[in-house]
Amino acid sequence: MNRYCRAIILPFIVILASCGNGERVPTCDWYVNAAIGNNNNAGTPGAPFKTITYALTLTKSGEVVCAAPGTYNAVSGETFPIVVPANVALRSLEGRAGTVVEGGGTYSLAFGTVKLGFYASDQSTIDGFTIKVPSADVVGIDVGIATESGAAVLKNNAFVGIAMGHVGGAAIATGGSAAPLIADNTMTGCHDGIAGFGTSAPVIRRNIMTLNEDQAVDAQENAVPDLGTPADPGRNTIKDNGSRGLFNETADSIIQAAGNTWNVNCMTDASGHYLTQLIKGAYDDENKCPGEQSNFRIEYEGAGIQL
Repeated sequence: MNRYCRAIILPFIVILASCGNGERVPTCDWYVNAAIGNNNNAGTPGAPFKTITYALTLTKSGEVVCAAPGTYNAVSGETFPIVVPANVALRSLEGRAGTVVEGGGTYSLAFGTVKLGFYASDQSTIDGFTIKVPSADVVGIDVGIATESGAAVLKNNAFVGIAMGHVGGAAIATGGSAAPLIADNTMTGCHDGIAGFGTSAPVIRRNIMTLNEDQAVDAQENAVPDLGTPADPGRNTIKDNGSRGLFNETADSIIQAAGNTWNVNCMTDASGHYLTQLIKGAYDDENKCPGEQSNFRIEYEGAGIQL
């Protein structure tokens, strides 16, 4: 190989090495840093904005806002809920472990008024944050992210303690006709993990939903969450939730829930997996397996769960 070939190939070796974990480094149009930013800055890597709220007001369709590690809350200047516009992506630069969004503001959804952290518009993305909605108002309903239309992408986030001890609330609430992708998140110690309303049809993949106070997934009204099919298994971990993993409260929705890991009980194998089967309501596997952890319940005749 001559010296000209080396000069051409070596830069590509460096680029490939930097992407060896399979993750693409996000291309950012605007930068935010709660610790050192200023909203009078240009929003560049060397002169970031201070708040996510302000950066999102400047975005155009297809653009990406990237947040540096830190805590983004009312003290740092954020206004809640933070609304991510249609076809705009909000990403953390270094992942959820060090990038915390903490706060909530009053917001009216079709199913009621909530204290909300984020609203995800159609085709928006929220990627890589720890999300908290602190609230002492236990009679209120707190929600980490809500979406009511289109197909947002909610991924790689950690939801911690949202609405724990409240009469209601969830890490993520889907309503209207929304069909978001909810993937690779953790939902721990919340009231519910995911609550679905309207005719929403969230696609739920590879999430860890554990130790939530009530359900991991609660489907109400005419919601049809997709927790996995034989061709596209859910690979969610749905274990050790206070009431059960999945509650189908709809009148006639058949919820796909193939390929997940549940609490081990008399209906599962030793790894917490179910055989392929359609179970129709009314049904509660707590009755089928007395004294063991309930994994799901179907409230009404006509509704079902396809495992």
